Amino acid sequence: MNYINKYQACILHLCLLFLFDCANSCADVVAHQFKYATYPQNPANIAKDKQVDDKLHLFAGMGDQDDWGYGIAGAFLTVSNQIIIDVTTQGAFKTVDNNSFAGFMVDFKTPSGYLKRVAYDLKGLSDKRTDFIPSWGKGVQPDHVVHTDAETGRSLTIDLSREAPIGWNGQIWLSTMVENSGKGSSLEIRLSGITFQPTTDAPADITPFSSEGIKWKQIPIHKMNVIASNLTSPQRMALDHLSMAIPATLAASSTPQATLIIARFDHLSELTDSQRSEIHSLLSDPTGWKEQQGYVIRHYPDRKQIIATSLGDKGLVNAIAHLQRSLILMPEVAIALEKDVTVEKPETEERGIYINIGYGLSSGPITPDNWNEQEWESFIDQLVLARVTFWSFFLWTEIEHIYPDTTQTEWKSKNEHVFRMLRHAIDYSHRRGLRAVYLFTPTNIPSDMIQRHPEWATTIEYTNHAGICSRINDAYHMARIVHQYQMQYFDEADEYDIAFYDPGGCMCEECRKGSIQCRELIKQTRDFSEIRDRVNPGARFGFWTWAVWRYERIHHYSLRDCLLPEIAKALSGQTQNVVVIDSFHGDEGSTPFFEQAKELNFRTSNFVYQTNIEDGHVFLLPLLDFQQKWAQMAQSNRIDESFLMIMEVASKMPMAAFGAEYFWDADLRKETVVERYALQLTHQLDAASHLRDGFLWLDELTYKGATGNDDFNNVIHQMSASFDMAFELLPAEKRTQLQYLLTTARVYKLLAQAAQPRSSGDTQLFDKYKAEFIELTRQDPLFLHFSQNAAPLFFDRMVGWVSNGFRNGYF
Repeated sequence: MNYINKYQACILHLCLLFLFDCANSCADVVAHQFKYATYPQNPANIAKDKQVDDKLHLFAGMGDQDDWGYGIAGAFLTVSNQIIIDVTTQGAFKTVDNNSFAGFMVDFKTPSGYLKRVAYDLKGLSDKRTDFIPSWGKGVQPDHVVHTDAETGRSLTIDLSREAPIGWNGQIWLSTMVENSGKGSSLEIRLSGITFQPTTDAPADITPFSSEGIKWKQIPIHKMNVIASNLTSPQRMALDHLSMAIPATLAASSTPQATLIIARFDHLSELTDSQRSEIHSLLSDPTGWKEQQGYVIRHYPDRKQIIATSLGDKGLVNAIAHLQRSLILMPEVAIALEKDVTVEKPETEERGIYINIGYGLSSGPITPDNWNEQEWESFIDQLVLARVTFWSFFLWTEIEHIYPDTTQTEWKSKNEHVFRMLRHAIDYSHRRGLRAVYLFTPTNIPSDMIQRHPEWATTIEYTNHAGICSRINDAYHMARIVHQYQMQYFDEADEYDIAFYDPGGCMCEECRKGSIQCRELIKQTRDFSEIRDRVNPGARFGFWTWAVWRYERIHHYSLRDCLLPEIAKALSGQTQNVVVIDSFHGDEGSTPFFEQAKELNFRTSNFVYQTNIEDGHVFLLPLLDFQQKWAQMAQSNRIDESFLMIMEVASKMPMAAFGAEYFWDADLRKETVVERYALQLTHQLDAASHLRDGFLWLDELTYKGATGNDDFNNVIHQMSASFDMAFELLPAEKRTQLQYLLTTARVYKLLAQAAQPRSSGDTQLFDKYKAEFIELTRQDPLFLHFSQNAAPLFFDRMVGWVSNGFRNGYF
């Protein structure tokens, strides 16, 4: 038998301890998630992973096209203190600029997020590096650089505990990366002993768009008391919708809860004299419509009460809508308030949404020409939550008529359906407290009438539409008959507006003369105002001076001295009930008619023309800065009304909701506008926070464009990750309801990524994105009709729009 001495025993003991420590430090690597990134301008860049048995390969390469670009392959891992990496390099690493890099990044995760990024560099990282990639993990320049001498065939042991920040939870992003390192260069790292365990818990690599989020007060409620008599129909329906949104099991929570009290101020008896005095002073306002539409929501923590009250009938509806928007349903029923005392009064008296209905631009369930009664009611319910006061509809072209003396039988069934639905929508609007406005072009008639009488036809840009020259007596007589018939069909409308152009009007040789043009527009205004008097004398009347300035410029005449002054004379004594509709953002150098209209005592209405419906862009555009700018312009100029246009209602309703918030108060921070709406959609604070960021990143991408955004990759990553995280937190039913938003984010990511191959002429890669775009839209019921009918045709154009951004051209 051989014996070992004490010295040998000691050495053996130390070796065993080392092996034991290494076994605990180098094993148990769990891979959860993978991400990849390549430079959009270099399609040859490579980023990929390979999983074989218990081995993970992460590969990043420059490709053989250019020295510039990057490839990054990242894995989200749970690890022990040490990891062993096998390295393989190929090609010669070059230093092309200060951002040249070959190696791997480690982002350390803590409960507070990613606190540290370490670059393990193989080739000498410049201390002048400015790039932040990869966008996941901490998403910044490295906090520390470790220079390594790893080369092909060698294993590298990384002691992560030496670099880990305080609070590290054992999770990292490990990202193999080459950037501007010379064509043909690549790096592969391999880890063994890997367990693959996909996780639904997304890593905390999402960067909030800003730190300006709302600090919500979350107040659990256990019952709702309504103290009122003789409720109006809009108030009663608002309460019904709030009640339906609140689960029946309010008292299930053991948390101390508040009672929600809703009452007109004159019915409110629970308050002390000092409290009544306080609330009355908050509600009172010398501007009558502010007092009627405003409301107060007051939280009394000591009494465990939330009181919602108003002085006016419309104000109470707005207060109830505010409560419904602020409902939290998970993990318990609560009201989310921004402060204990909420005072809300609108800065613009009338606020609306204008729907353009054109069959030639129909997009299945997205556009309202295909809606049923339930879908119309759902739309109007959303308008109530947006606290608007009216909506208007425009039957845009010559086919949307139901006048019986027409041979357009192929449209007869659809026209009758749309008209029936609109009449139902008007009735439902009144029950919900909203005004409905019917807009039409008086010189636009059914096209078959023009075919029978070609001598009636207009001369104008939109020659493919059936317009008449109003100087031709027979043509104008028929136009009055057609539109009186349709005004009578919509005899419950609250306002009738006429738009002289688009499509319509006439610019023939005679009508191009300023005096003739002015005479014809005055005639149309007078005559159709008189028809209004016969059909519905209690309704308002309005006319659009929007685009009048366009033809003033094109044909070198001015209507300023005749149009509004003569209409004011013709409608003497009625101007306070007549609306002049124009826009602050018309053609460059054009001046709207607002100042003159106010001097003549007309009501004024500001049209925010925020999207070109003829382009067929069906995906959401938040347009936050754009909408705020023109809402502020209207409020600073004391315009009576503001409204925006929408055609693809079902997919763009968030844009309308954002605009309505600015019409209420144009000085709101965009973070507040978006977060309020996100909470309305999700009824859950965490999900609302991520959805807010998703909307804001989406706005950043669509407004600035892919090529105009220095932070392009981070923007699309943050947008996608924010929407993904919001949806992870939602229950299945809500995910299904809001699926179109997730599809929208993924569509924009594809469109942005396709910008590079479009500009470089890489048809193979471009066609790959196009096929993915068609398939993605095909899988969403809302976009299925678009996918089948328009997606292949519109893809190239949409890539161009997203590449350039809305600020460089409407889409």
